[in-house]
Amino acid sequence: MLLNLINNAQEAISEFHGVGRIWVKTRVVKDQIEITISDDGPGIASENISKIFNPFFTTKEKGIGLGLTTSLDTIKEHRGTMRVRSEWGKGSTFIITLPIIKVEGEEKKEGEKSVKKSLKGKKGLVIDDEPSFLYLVSEYLEREGCEIMTATDAKTALTILEDRDFDFVICDIRMPEMSGIEFYRIINEKKPSLKDRTIFSTGDTLGDTTRAFFELVTNPQVEKPFNFDELKEVIKSVL
Repeated sequence: MLLNLINNAQEAISEFHGVGRIWVKTRVVKDQIEITISDDGPGIASENISKIFNPFFTTKEKGIGLGLTTSLDTIKEHRGTMRVRSEWGKGSTFIITLPIIKVEGEEKKEGEKSVKKSLKGKKGLVIDDEPSFLYLVSEYLEREGCEIMTATDAKTALTILEDRDFDFVICDIRMPEMSGIEFYRIINEKKPSLKDRTIFSTGDTLGDTTRAFFELVTNPQVEKPFNFDELKEVIKSVL
């Protein structure tokens, strides 16, 4: 969510006057964390303020209009709020609030040991046409000790697989040129050892073809946006 908002600000500034500033501030307000992201870009036209969180609304030539919708959904899942202040020609400010929550049973009993399975040394290939998704997932998995390669399309991924072996693959189901389904059919023939170690990442909407495909295979799916701990457990389950 933060990466999406900062990327949006950077793109708006670049198109508006090339060089500008982005401010990210945090503070505690009573029982909440408040995050403010501001920029000195063009701002948002008054007639669009009420529409920016609507699915598929965008003012970008190549945008699909789901970035802010997904960001808001992520905030709501964490019981938070997001609002925007903006005036055309004077930049934009997004204000996010998140509740400070004490998790019951956080403290471990004295002498209690935590046993965690590690992903250290495991090799993974992540395929997705969204650069921000690739960045976030690879950063997380590399911190977990994995060796990660990425590809922005399935054809590139197949070329990588010709020379390298991987312990697991995370593949977006909807991609231009070649879908995750087509990719799976090819590796089923050329790299059968990866067939059951391929994890599919999906968006909110699944077409009939995709639904039919998932009824035929047993591969796990992670729905965007997902929790990284959930992803970690899914990877463990296929290894």
